[in-house]
Amino acid sequence: MTQSATRIANVKWNISVPPDFDEATRIYLASQGGKKGSLSSLVQKAVSRYILSSLTGEAKEKVRASGLSQNELDKIIADGIAWAKDQSR
Repeated sequence: MTQSATRIANVKWNISVPPDFDEATRIYLASQGGKKGSLSSLVQKAVSRYILSSLTGEAKEKVRASGLSQNELDKIIADGIAWAKDQSR
């Protein structure tokens, strides 16, 4: 995610969880030295990791289904990295 030069206020979410899950989560955060905003940070990290994991799984399945050899895949990756490096110059 990118942030613009101007600071945009965070969006508030309302989520519902069982009371025992809430308590266990808050106890965990407190044991880790959690402060104000720790719960929001934990949710943000968890959602980001979940999305990344899902996208990674989808990509792996598409690669398997494509029938590409390891050499072909390595070349595609190397070409993509080279392209990205050229774009940053």
